[in-house]
Amino acid sequence: MKRITFVDISPYKGGAEISLEKLINSLVDDFDINVIVGDKNIWNFHKNVKVEEISIKKETLLLKKELRNFILFLKEITCVLKMIDMNSEMIVSNTFKSHILVFLYKIKYRNFRWIILERDMYENGIIRVLKRFIYTFSYQTIFNSNFLKKRYGLRKGKVLYNIVDRIRESKKDFKIFLYFGDPTFEKGYDRVFEVFEKINSILSDTKLVIVTRRESFFGNEYRKNCDFKNVIFKSYEEIENVLSLSSFLLFFNRRTETFSRVVAESMSFGVIPLILKGNGMDDYVKTGYNGLVFDHYDPEVITKKFFEFYNKENLNKVSTNCQRVVLKHFSNKRIKEDFISFIGGKDSPSHRGGGKKF
Repeated sequence: MKRITFVDISPYKGGAEISLEKLINSLVDDFDINVIVGDKNIWNFHKNVKVEEISIKKETLLLKKELRNFILFLKEITCVLKMIDMNSEMIVSNTFKSHILVFLYKIKYRNFRWIILERDMYENGIIRVLKRFIYTFSYQTIFNSNFLKKRYGLRKGKVLYNIVDRIRESKKDFKIFLYFGDPTFEKGYDRVFEVFEKINSILSDTKLVIVTRRESFFGNEYRKNCDFKNVIFKSYEEIENVLSLSSFLLFFNRRTETFSRVVAESMSFGVIPLILKGNGMDDYVKTGYNGLVFDHYDPEVITKKFFEFYNKENLNKVSTNCQRVVLKHFSNKRIKEDFISFIGGKDSPSHRGGGKKF
């Protein structure tokens, strides 16, 4: 059985880690899988996945975007390289810091296939050039959206969407709006309040449900900036029930999103996404079929177009189409088959490198 080592040294579990975890767990019957992580406690792998933890300070992994911090990161990674040896036919890295680790390992042990899972926008020109240079050492680069692949300009790159396996039938009243995720500037949490306030002033019996791990921060921002009362805060433990009841997702991010799990998971419950054009989400959200896509952020225009959509479209059909799209493009079976195809199949020639098992 072919052996694959996956590498993700992130100190926290975000969308990229959730997506990788689902992919790895789907492959346990087909490959001998090792995973190198920075913190075992944040993962929930299948019992047959071998998990190894490397010691890197969380402060180093959460480095600021400064040259000095990046040099400290490289110094610590170099020390880690002296202690590991990933004896696999293939190594797959997930997120930028993991790419750097495997790139340095590739220089040391060249004889293995390296697959890069690229989920992030480059932050500036320097990072873009660095990433494109690193990509030349890989066997395959896999992006999580067509949008991201086009932005990097790689002809040979593949597109592999994230696995979304929450599918549940639910009845909508098309009066409950939803936002879930961390309240970050990039994800446009403040824009959600602006748009909902305008919609609520016309449809007064609507509600906004916010699901976030950082409720206190979100609550303070809400109380400071808003004067309406139809806002409800829920915890992540309640997310499936919230998704079952919600009708529309408000998600007006500014940048960085390239395949939003929030959008795709909401669609799997029939929640209709209201999103901005670009950043990968309009790969799979089409106005009038399974959502509403706006050209740019303008609360007045968004409100007007929303009510045109609300009064014109068969919302139950649009909600059903959301689930159809998820089942067609993001199912566990589909993504697993695509990934195996991209890496050359289960029985491609061995490209073993390294020495002892890590």
